[in-house]
Amino acid sequence: GIDFTADRVTEQWKIAFGIEAEQEYEQFDLDEDDPFEVDQRERSFDFFVARSLGPHWSVGSDGRAETSTFGNTKVSMQSAPAIEYSFFPYSEYATRQFRVQYEIGVVRAEDNEITLFDKLRETVGRHELSATLDQRQPWGSIQLGAEFSQYLHDTAFYRLQVDGEISIRITRGLEVEFEG
Repeated sequence: GIDFTADRVTEQWKIAFGIEAEQEYEQFDLDEDDPFEVDQRERSFDFFVARSLGPHWSVGSDGRAETSTFGNTKVSMQSAPAIEYSFFPYSEYATRQFRVQYEIGVVRAEDNEITLFDKLRETVGRHELSATLDQRQPWGSIQLGAEFSQYLHDTAFYRLQVDGEISIRITRGLEVEFEG
């Protein structure tokens, strides 16, 4: 897989984007004449562009486009205005961040096959609240994140995700990473 991210933070602007591509091929022998083959492909592009309102606040636009054979997604695009608060000033962005972001927008999805809800495509409203802690120090780095998102047309459909990564520098050029 390929995973590329870049960001640039100045006193006036915050720009971040990422590209991810992953492909996995598996073959299963189920004691039949022909083996069962699975080819999973996922591609995504996401961005956040915001104008600073001072050392802690910014407003802008958050978006994502993706396709996934595993997720039955032919194409999904979402865009949302967003507001972000950074507990540390943006001038410290390269070494430490603790930020909270809220966005509300639209998701447009077209699926490869009809879903459980008898849909092939739909457009729905969605909102999201997320918090991210990111520390980069000489000993290594720590990243923790939590995200809650919910569809607006039916609030019973929501998602809560928590993840983290710790990278400890053993010596120059050698790090140990733990993810969860």
